Amino acid sequence: MPNTMRALQIVAPNDARVVTVDIPRIGAGEVLVRIRAATVCSHWDLSMLGGWDIFERPGFPKYPISPGWPGHEVAGEVVAVGEGVENFAAGDHVAAWSSRHSQQEGRLGYYAEYAAIPAEDLLAVPESMPFEEAAILEMAMCVAASIRQAGDLSGKRVAVGGVGAAGLLALQVARSLGARTVDVFDPTESRRKLALSLGAHAAFDPASDEAKALSPHTYEIAFECAGAAASAQNLMRVTSGSIHLFGVVHGEIRFTMDHWSRNVHLFGYPGHSRESAELGLALMACGGVKVKPIIGVTVGFDNYLDGIAKLKTSEAAKMCVIP
Repeated sequence: MPNTMRALQIVAPNDARVVTVDIPRIGAGEVLVRIRAATVCSHWDLSMLGGWDIFERPGFPKYPISPGWPGHEVAGEVVAVGEGVENFAAGDHVAAWSSRHSQQEGRLGYYAEYAAIPAEDLLAVPESMPFEEAAILEMAMCVAASIRQAGDLSGKRVAVGGVGAAGLLALQVARSLGARTVDVFDPTESRRKLALSLGAHAAFDPASDEAKALSPHTYEIAFECAGAAASAQNLMRVTSGSIHLFGVVHGEIRFTMDHWSRNVHLFGYPGHSRESAELGLALMACGGVKVKPIIGVTVGFDNYLDGIAKLKTSEAAKMCVIP
């Protein structure tokens, strides 16, 4: 095995380069993974490349950003295991379900040919599952966490705001868990059409007369996946019940007497959990969640910025990067 590897590094706004760095050494409890595919967390990458911070932290991002950041949705093969790791062996196919260790100071991110990943952050994936699809596991876990927070969806009327990759996953998870209907809202026609092909019962442009005519009691549960206050506000207009804010919401949300009187409840993100990851993986493995249609563009490291351009224009909902 070589001593060095290629990795992506964002060095300035709109400037990402392929750099050579040392292959990380694994410590106790860690696994060295040969990364075969990484899917892009679109808002995170776009914010780092755009010069603003997705979490609105003062002073961020700081350039040059550490090599491999913000890559965290990955799948690959186990190369070696550290001391104390007994549940994985060389050759196993794995995917990261948690991003908590991928953005720590002093650690490389996962946009790289190899990554040292804590064994507790990995799940084994079926060898029949393409790496390009398995890589989305971390996002599927996050979406599943928000949906589990909502409780039993059986027979419920559900809405999803924003059908980028997260919203398309939420749509499919909600359907798989027994929702009576799942309608979606998105201003982009191509995304509405994709959502319909993946099982949405109806797809609305939020600005359309059809959407504006919906009753405040149309939905019982809603999931906001666009990360926009306007999207959350639209869901609050048509939902009498719980609204789960999966997206990292930007902008101010206005809560009025009308919302109070309709028992509207807003919930933030409940946090990562292995149980949510296992649910997401099980639905991906059985076909309840189809990933392939969501990935609109696949590129190598050298064409990363070309793929980002397609995310900016909504030409693609999700991008896969092959090291």
